[in-house]
Amino acid sequence: MELDDFKIRNSKSKGSETGDNLNIDAVVDALRKSEIRQKIKTFAGIIFLITLSVLYFALQRKSTPNGQLGFVFCGIGFLLGAIYLYFRYRPIPPKFYNLGVDVVLRKSQERLKYLTNTDYLILIPILIIIGTGGGLILTDRLLRYTDNLALIIVIWIIFFISLCIFGFFAGKRSWEKEHGKLYREIDELLKNL
Repeated sequence: MELDDFKIRNSKSKGSETGDNLNIDAVVDALRKSEIRQKIKTFAGIIFLITLSVLYFALQRKSTPNGQLGFVFCGIGFLLGAIYLYFRYRPIPPKFYNLGVDVVLRKSQERLKYLTNTDYLILIPILIIIGTGGGLILTDRLLRYTDNLALIIVIWIIFFISLCIFGFFAGKRSWEKEHGKLYREIDELLKNL
């Protein structure tokens, strides 16, 4: 081995050390930008869900008793969804980024996860409430044209479960486009720390 080979190896290792520092700074900048985008999306989502909730509460007065119950369930479900979004994506205080790098990266990685176990525990009951309300509304409307209640319920259950599964995978794909790269970069940096 020659001295020039050693110098090349040594300069590569020094470059990777400064590269890691630059990489950490780039990741923190990407986290801040992601936080800003998430804040805008969360605000829009909350406004949309509250609007739907108000609309469903308003429509319940013009329906039959079963339909009214369905509209109330949907309104409550959308309102709970808005509350969930608010607490799930609360803004990070600026002093958070003054913490240690490993703490910032770990907490950011937890925040960036697509869905956690806690999210499932919250979202499944909300979806059940919305699904029940939607089913009541659908059966109330369709029973005017047919007497086959069992068929309507089966069709609604299959449709709603399919819609939830589609939403899960479509959301995961969207998350992968928007946050997947950043999540993997944080994971790699945490392994190197």
